[in-house]
Amino acid sequence: MEKTLGIVLHTIKYSDTSVITKIYTRVFGLRSFIVKGIRSKKSKKLGLLQPFTILEMDVKFTQKSDLGWIKEFNLSFPTHSISTDVIKSSLVFFLAEVLSHTIEQNYQNEDLFDFIREAIIKLEQGNQLANFHLWFLLELSRHYGFYPQNQVNKFDFYFNLVTGVFTNNISSNQQSLSKETSLALQLFLGTVFDDAIIIRLNSKIREELLNALVIYFHIHIEGMKKLKSQEILNTIFS
Repeated sequence: MEKTLGIVLHTIKYSDTSVITKIYTRVFGLRSFIVKGIRSKKSKKLGLLQPFTILEMDVKFTQKSDLGWIKEFNLSFPTHSISTDVIKSSLVFFLAEVLSHTIEQNYQNEDLFDFIREAIIKLEQGNQLANFHLWFLLELSRHYGFYPQNQVNKFDFYFNLVTGVFTNNISSNQQSLSKETSLALQLFLGTVFDDAIIIRLNSKIREELLNALVIYFHIHIEGMKKLKSQEILNTIFS
């Protein structure tokens, strides 16, 4: 039996009393676990397997199956507002989907885990939310190795989604952001969380920047699936 912290990303029904949950663990990376008996009337822990719950876990793996199993798990950090606030819950649904589609099975990275954990704590404790997902995606791109290069000079107005750099001309194949959206992106680059979260954007530019960042991820992560929750987020912040 091994101990690890874990961040729940997705949980599905497996049987009348069991579930399979996808969890990003600090020690073992992204793993799927079967949790037996969790859906029984006697169990009171099903609510702990919601996205972005941070758990302390006792887990075990066997060579016979890709599924691990969890002997015991408990809440590591309370996320009451995340589970009750509609806006925070929508952000979690979107960001957990991004992570599920971009982290490879078994991929382990303690720095990435710690970033996600700290982001969850910021989300739980914060009340300025409109830019949270934009900040999160940009910081996630840093961990994945394709963080946008900052503007080199004042004449580079257009961000190229393929090269990840600002240029002084817009590409002919729609790979560049508009000048206005590029400027909005520039405001976030190299900015700490407390400053990024209060950047003022109108709803149209915020939506365009989110859509651009999702495209940016699709370009730089081969085989990334289409996100189902993106439109919900755009609607909330419109």
